[in-house]
Amino acid sequence: MKKTVKKLDIVVQGWLEEQKKKRASGEVIDDEDFMDVMLTILQDEAQLFPGSDVDTINKATCLVFMQHKLASLLHGFDLETTSDGPIDTSEGVGLTYVKASPLEFFLSPRLSPSLYG
Repeated sequence: MKKTVKKLDIVVQGWLEEQKKKRASGEVIDDEDFMDVMLTILQDEAQLFPGSDVDTINKATCLVFMQHKLASLLHGFDLETTSDGPIDTSEGVGLTYVKASPLEFFLSPRLSPSLYG
């Protein structure tokens, strides 16, 4: 888990640095995306977070936003296993064990196919 968190932090730090460079070069004129909005808010209202690193706040907020959007996306689908059995999500006490065989499943949209077009 720590390795995953470190990798995500590196990715989001790269996005943050890229956004800052674009803003410094004048390439970004207006708030184009979520991270631009966060940069504007945190620069204009830095006094709201005394003693806090605004980059860390920005990265953490962006990660939470990404998790929410991913969860929303996944809730739009039904998951079914290839064997029509239940999805096994059991784990040991306090530990998550690697599964002996990979989880195979199908995603099917919950809404009518006519709405995707």
